[in-house]
Amino acid sequence: MKRILFAAAVLLASCGSTQQYNAKISTDIQPNELKADVKKAYRNLKKYQADLDWYISESDFKFKIDSFTNTLSKPMKPYEFYTQLAPVVNSIRQGHLSVVPPRKRLSKVETKILNSKGKGPFSQLEFQWLDGKLFITKNASKDSTIAIGTRVLAINKESVADLYAKYSRLYTSDGYNRTFIDERFGNLFSTYYTVEHGLQDSVTYTLSFRDSVFQKVLIREAKAAKEEKTTETKISKKERKKELKEKHRKNRYYGYNPVTETYNRSFSIVTTDSTTAVMKIRGFSIGKYEDFYKDAFIALKQKKIKNLIIDLRDNPGGRLSEIGYLYSYLSKEPYVFCDRTEVAGKTSLFKADYFKGGNLLQKTLALIGAPFYYTYNFFKVRKGSDGKYYYRGPEHKKRKPRATAFDGTVYVLINGGSFSASCIISSNLKGSKRAVFIGQETGGAYNGTVAGRMPLVRLKNSEINLRLGLMKIVPTYKTAEEGRGIFPDYETKITEEDLIAKRDVEMEKALELIKLNR
Repeated sequence: MKRILFAAAVLLASCGSTQQYNAKISTDIQPNELKADVKKAYRNLKKYQADLDWYISESDFKFKIDSFTNTLSKPMKPYEFYTQLAPVVNSIRQGHLSVVPPRKRLSKVETKILNSKGKGPFSQLEFQWLDGKLFITKNASKDSTIAIGTRVLAINKESVADLYAKYSRLYTSDGYNRTFIDERFGNLFSTYYTVEHGLQDSVTYTLSFRDSVFQKVLIREAKAAKEEKTTETKISKKERKKELKEKHRKNRYYGYNPVTETYNRSFSIVTTDSTTAVMKIRGFSIGKYEDFYKDAFIALKQKKIKNLIIDLRDNPGGRLSEIGYLYSYLSKEPYVFCDRTEVAGKTSLFKADYFKGGNLLQKTLALIGAPFYYTYNFFKVRKGSDGKYYYRGPEHKKRKPRATAFDGTVYVLINGGSFSASCIISSNLKGSKRAVFIGQETGGAYNGTVAGRMPLVRLKNSEINLRLGLMKIVPTYKTAEEGRGIFPDYETKITEEDLIAKRDVEMEKALELIKLNR
């Protein structure tokens, strides 16, 4: 009985907290409170954001902050404040640095009800922004008449052009390129729309295909009821355990992403003469990557593969250790993967979310290990002769290529969605002339990025979160053109007809080059 009463008390407290939060983000904030949040954001950026003035001078950024603060003369709701604060912070031009808007929270009961309703009307489609237009690239709805390559003109009668003008100001790329902003818009606009308008149980799409303009209404699709098994296959506990263990191994090996229901890493031989292999890497995160790369490069050597296509399109990045490990199988000579990592100060890494996440046991272990963690990071950061502070890690040491390193021709597919870690490895492959690049300019900068440890700073009056980048990560190879991405050796242009025909333009170009170079 006591347990039931305790659980009920916890549930009521949780509901109360959710209601208070939702009420707060729907209430006007007074000017003095808005200014306090701006002050806190600026103070944390100055103290913790690595190389804050990479793309904007300190005086210019302070002028923007002061000018914005002076406009805050009347109350406004958190979302309106967010839409004004985000472009100011984005003037720093660091794609990892972000202003996270407050969003309505759901209680456990509401979440359960929402999940039972199934997939929302935005999640049933996938989109791509191309040449100032929004196209549907995947249709997972029950309406099979919506063709791939269909153009979206409006959403709930609001034009897509207006949505782009409104939402593309709320995030930024690294430096000055636009490819990241355009490539990401297709994935992000629905999130921004939901933040502004709330969860949608139905969406009216105004669409265009060929010469026809029409409307489609998609509603939240209830999950299909599970069919009753007509024949029950009995499986022993031992077999079941073995089956789960194998599934777990596979998920770790290929890096299974439960959100997208895809594997981060895949490897296959694609030509009939067995001379070309493709390594598709959707992200440098999730799973135990060492075994995958080790096995793949042993296979390349054993099968005497001459050409390797590495697909980094729409790869948002991930672990520095993983790209360093992959590069050791691609380099033909000894190398240093990265320069020393610049940080804002001697103790700025203490700001990292060391205790974030985990269960009670993990938090307890983290507490025990905290003195060692903070001591280690304190002594790993040293002041350079230039007066700046640097963190030295394993990627900054000189290394030799692996014994099974690939010695054939490497082709890398890139686009505006190639970002962060995928650009660090691309910079080194491009600078060392180790690979041929095909596609469009990357969304991440050639000369590095500010990321690494990325804690959240809560602005308590508006409930906005500011995500900081504590480490400036710079590849060994650089370019004189600051603030731009890795440019392809062979630029490709995707058209509306390519989308309709489901053509993979970059892959076709890579295979064409391989055929020409035989």
